[in-house]
Amino acid sequence: MDSDQGSDGDISENERPLNHLDTTNDPQFIQSSFDAYFHQASSRSCTSANVFSSRVLPLTQDEYNSAITAYKTRSPSQPQTRWTGPHDTRTAFRRYAHELEQGFNLLFYGSGSKRVVLNTFATECLATRGHVVVVVDGFHPNTYSPQSSVFPA
Repeated sequence: MDSDQGSDGDISENERPLNHLDTTNDPQFIQSSFDAYFHQASSRSCTSANVFSSRVLPLTQDEYNSAITAYKTRSPSQPQTRWTGPHDTRTAFRRYAHELEQGFNLLFYGSGSKRVVLNTFATECLATRGHVVVVVDGFHPNTYSPQSSVFPA
């Protein structure tokens, strides 16, 4: 065996191959946002054992039925859940339209409570600017990703 050929066991801690170097502590290494993302994503995520379902008992079928019945039979004077943002809807619409024009996507988590506002945004703001709007009900249990893909004709 030649002197420059050795087994992997002969490599000391300071002589690791380049792909094993940790350059995050190197003062000459400038970490990009991509590097920061992958560095953060590679670490273990912290979760809590304090889970809501372990602290509150689930509703029985009778309790659930009575709660749904009470909700459906409430008087019109009782307020319904409304979307509230940091500004009025017109200000938010201008900001959303600007973000879309810049190439960003919009993501609204739990859009059930914001559906009326988002439909208004689609019909009054986007449609008047010539945009094609497609609404996919992601809450429908039979919807899956290939069905919600839109391809140009």
